[in-house]
Amino acid sequence: MAPTTVKFLDAEWTEVGTKESLKREIAVLTGIPEVILSGKKELDSMSIAQRMSWAAHRKASRIEDGAYCLLGIFDINIPLIYGEG
Repeated sequence: MAPTTVKFLDAEWTEVGTKESLKREIAVLTGIPEVILSGKKELDSMSIAQRMSWAAHRKASRIEDGAYCLLGIFDINIPLIYGEG
């Protein structure tokens, strides 16, 4: 899904929290369970339908970002080349 350690910064580059400290808020906003965010449960333990629901309301600034977010949700690793395909 995301690196183990993620820091969230505001517009002034001040840290506002980490993935761990904000996991409850992230879970509420994304629908992704805290046990997945914390790595206590594997992605493949969740159904395809459940994982698709996480992407259903995602807004992307670039068309390809919508597809790229699915790669992480389904644990697929391929090189990302913007503007191709």
